[in-house]
Amino acid sequence: MSKQSKKSLKGQNLPLLSSFVLADVLLVGWLLSSQGQQFNWQTVLGGRVLTGSLFPVLCLLLGALLPASLKATLVYWRLRDVLPG
Repeated sequence: MSKQSKKSLKGQNLPLLSSFVLADVLLVGWLLSSQGQQFNWQTVLGGRVLTGSLFPVLCLLLGALLPASLKATLVYWRLRDVLPG
């Protein structure tokens, strides 16, 4: 088997997700500069990248801590006869 076929789905999607993050930062920077505000990389990178990197980590931690039955209840919004997750 080749090395690429052993990559996880997260690993395979990392380049695409990274390009979306970069495009988001550039778009926000362009919007700020086009509205007459002084473009400040620190503001753009601090706000967007920080939240964009902290929220997935928070979701992964919550996903690891919550039991499967509770996650299925939250996803399908059913208290009884929850579909299998």
